[in-house]
Amino acid sequence: TGGFAPYQKALTRLQSDAPPMALELVHEVLDTELAAGVRTFADFSAIPIAAASIGQVHRATLHDGRQVAVKVQYPGVAHAIQSDLANTELVATFLRFVTSEYGMVFNPRTLARELTVRIGEELDYQREATTVATFGGLYRGHPFIRIPEVIAEASSSRVLTLTYLAGMGWDAAQH
Repeated sequence: TGGFAPYQKALTRLQSDAPPMALELVHEVLDTELAAGVRTFADFSAIPIAAASIGQVHRATLHDGRQVAVKVQYPGVAHAIQSDLANTELVATFLRFVTSEYGMVFNPRTLARELTVRIGEELDYQREATTVATFGGLYRGHPFIRIPEVIAEASSSRVLTLTYLAGMGWDAAQH
């Protein structure tokens, strides 16, 4: 891990300590992204249950009574990240750092293209919904692995609504 460990710690801290997005902005994203906007939900918690680098998650209740988790992407984050990725010097500097840390030999153009595509995929919640649904099918009936169901009518490229499943954070799962 060496010199990369401080960055891993910082990213982990960002994931758990990201400042919450104002409820007005959350509602604005919902109203922009979903046909019925925030009215898609019978109840929507003002306080996020999780926050990360590109969005946050709120508990909510659908009109049929199902409890859901609603992942809402911060407004403008996709554009900001795509702009940063367009800065080839920034990407090259990052790649030089990571590859020198691990002694990797690589083609920088190929790696930069791959990195840009993968990060772009992370920004697309519709792609994430497809992946969640695929895993749900693979693990259906498993004795202890549970995958939430995607609520398609309450999801978009910037909002992902899943049935709520209680769980634990990565640190707790390690012990």
